[in-house]
Amino acid sequence: MTRRVLVALALLGPIALAASPALAGPPSGGDTVATFRGGVVTADDMTSVAAKELMKARRDLYRAEEQAARKAAYRKILAEKAKAAGMTPEEWEEKEIAPFLTPPDPKRVDEILERYRSKLPKDVKEARKIVEDALTKDQRKRARKALQDRLLEEAGFQLLIEPPRAVVRIDPDDPVEGPQDAPVTIVEFSDFQCPYCARAANTVAELLGEYGDLIRVVHKPFPLASHHWSRKAVEAALCANEQGRYREYHDWLFDHRTTLSDDAFLKAAKELGLDTEAFSECYRNQPYEQKIQDSITQGRILGVTATPSFFIDGRFLEGAVPIERFRTLIDEELRRKGIAPPPHPTPTPVPTPAKPKRAVKPAAAAKATPAAKPVAARPGTEPRPVPGTK
Repeated sequence: MTRRVLVALALLGPIALAASPALAGPPSGGDTVATFRGGVVTADDMTSVAAKELMKARRDLYRAEEQAARKAAYRKILAEKAKAAGMTPEEWEEKEIAPFLTPPDPKRVDEILERYRSKLPKDVKEARKIVEDALTKDQRKRARKALQDRLLEEAGFQLLIEPPRAVVRIDPDDPVEGPQDAPVTIVEFSDFQCPYCARAANTVAELLGEYGDLIRVVHKPFPLASHHWSRKAVEAALCANEQGRYREYHDWLFDHRTTLSDDAFLKAAKELGLDTEAFSECYRNQPYEQKIQDSITQGRILGVTATPSFFIDGRFLEGAVPIERFRTLIDEELRRKGIAPPPHPTPTPVPTPAKPKRAVKPAAAAKATPAAKPVAARPGTEPRPVPGTK
């Protein structure tokens, strides 16, 4: 069989397969994605063995499609603007961004030269030109991005591609802040001894104040085995939740996350004015052990591997990221429902976090499993311990 025939068959293959039953869109839930003699594989089966990988692939595809759609719309709008002005698209774009282009600040150039001196040419003049060119290129890129954002906003750009969403189960006894009928739901998987979770808790509190009745926050426990008091802290917080004081107790735990103990939990109950007798009985009986384990299991199925992790109307967001990242997703979800987002304060620049050191994750459960390779914690997250490692 010739190479040309093989190529032709390869091209015809997908056409022939199209006649077989197939899913019209991304598989979900109980959708059958594969069959074998005597059984089927559903989307849930697939998710149970590769949730993280599948969700990442879908998020990456969505981001690529979003950027492609924005770029295509920008080119069309740019062409219309240029035609009306009797210019080429390149000329009109340059005219619009030129006022925002200024010579590099000499002090900024000096700072970069000093910081990266060992990586730059020895010739000072040559090194300085490289830095100035880099700053100019970055400035032009930012100006072009700002122009694109402005034109798309003025034109009412709306992406109609549905983003990937996870279905997150919300239980009746989950601590919730915000109205039940809030248009946007944020589900948070967190750990009371995780420093990044403490930072994110402040962000969530700010969001609740900023959006008011437009959002509700559901708290899900995801205690890390590397944190000795984390699971017991969840028990204590849920006992406080029985008395309607979850937020106060939640904040107290994060404020004292490095000194937690059985005595500290009771001390917190007294300081916050809880019924200490009811609290002590609840904490002593540990009634939420199964709930905590179920939450950990659910998180793993959804692809949670680090804390804090969030699902904003099912859209995944990981780490103690700047509040602007939350606002972007929340505002998108509100607009999808025809609701205008509230005005936001001017964002404060956030420094880029240092690259974390690679570290082996500690054991997560008593049941032993094959050892895993060391992984690095992502900036702004606390890594989930890998079973079978120490």
